[in-house]
Amino acid sequence: MPTYYRPSSEIERQIADFKATLPEGITDPPPSDFAAQLQWDSWQQHLAELNRELALSIDHELEGSDLLLAVDGDPVSGHAIQVGFLGTLLAKAQSLINALAQVAEQRPTGRGNVSNNIISEYKLMVDGVFQSSFGLKLRLPTEHELNRLRVNHSEIVLDDFCKLIDPDLGQGELLRLVSSPRVKTHYLGLIEAVGKGGAKLMARTPRIRQGVHITAAQARDRSTWMSSFSAATETLVLDGLLTGGSVANNKFEFQVDDDTYRGGISAQAKDQMRSIHFGDRIRAIIEETTMTVEDGPLEGAVTHHLKSIELIQE
Repeated sequence: MPTYYRPSSEIERQIADFKATLPEGITDPPPSDFAAQLQWDSWQQHLAELNRELALSIDHELEGSDLLLAVDGDPVSGHAIQVGFLGTLLAKAQSLINALAQVAEQRPTGRGNVSNNIISEYKLMVDGVFQSSFGLKLRLPTEHELNRLRVNHSEIVLDDFCKLIDPDLGQGELLRLVSSPRVKTHYLGLIEAVGKGGAKLMARTPRIRQGVHITAAQARDRSTWMSSFSAATETLVLDGLLTGGSVANNKFEFQVDDDTYRGGISAQAKDQMRSIHFGDRIRAIIEETTMTVEDGPLEGAVTHHLKSIELIQE
């Protein structure tokens, strides 16, 4: 007989409702109070059982999926959803994932077409539904469907997509993720769709199992804040030492006297790094992007991207 799994959303609500009934501010039972200790143990046992059930439910929902999306709110009636809203949501999500993939895989641009390889490798496939108000199981194409090995940053890209849905994401991490103009544009498009649609969106990946949730009100607040900042880019030509980096992860670390520069790398710099060793003295061309809001500069809102490097012959 098939195993029945309650929806994770239902279990999460039950856990939240149960925690709300517990006495506030109590983290341990009163000492030497046997009855209170029994009650406390009963509460903890019940929570542990619910958390075990939740973990199994999440495993079941994630099985065979790279990304889960669940929608609640105005566009949803029972387990049905407005076609227009769903189409807009999925199109915005796909565009944002493509933009994040471009940042992870190659030099991000504000204009021009995303490469065909990125479009094919990050094409979201609807592969089923799961129990929620309206839940979709999504996956990326398999290696068999691509007819080649998958060598990309898909886990990082989908995790970054989830992070952007999180209304509690720190300002510094948010600004790092949206430093690309293309990412910022498509991210705004997604959260504006959620906000204007009066929806609540949940996203979950195998590595962000707890999931993230954003309400329509939170999406509108995020959209307002995002619209208030701008970015300015300056090209720096610097001589210093290559102190770290990874061709596989498209990262570099470069030191000039007491200053250290870190960030992503272009396809050109990626090829050049293969023939340069850590500790070599090099000349680097770096794009420095500074983000500001209407009130002034943002703390930690400077990002760097390595365009090219060359070995300095002593």
